[in-house]
Amino acid sequence: HWLNMDAKGRKMAAAAAGRSHKHEEKLLARLGIRADSSAEKIRELAERSFLFMDEDGSGKLTVAELGESFESLGLHLTDDDLRDMVAEIDEDGDGMVDMEEFGTMVLQTVQRIQEKAQIGETGVAVHEDAYRRGLEERKALIMRQLG
Repeated sequence: HWLNMDAKGRKMAAAAAGRSHKHEEKLLARLGIRADSSAEKIRELAERSFLFMDEDGSGKLTVAELGESFESLGLHLTDDDLRDMVAEIDEDGDGMVDMEEFGTMVLQTVQRIQEKAQIGETGVAVHEDAYRRGLEERKALIMRQLG
């Protein structure tokens, strides 16, 4: 559907996805799902969390159930944010999130958190390396000037 959008529509969709990602990361943190947990532990916690959120036992989370779950965890999202989140997660287009879709969202969010951590570590390492090279170059310049 991205191909059918104009530039403004793509920009708005990207902004909504960015907000959705932030909310998903907060949700995982509140549910105790950590990026450094084993894949088995993440799957177990995702399944338990889904069952906790699925108040009516239908096997699908509605926008209302997600909203109530977020509220109970102290996260306050607008209806638009909730609908955007569901639209991004909902792979079969039924307007709800099933356990498989929820699990996919959890794993993708964990991967995104891990990637951010790696980028952050790499960025710091690159910055520190450039700083060291700069110091070495300055030291060499001073030594040449001193003779």
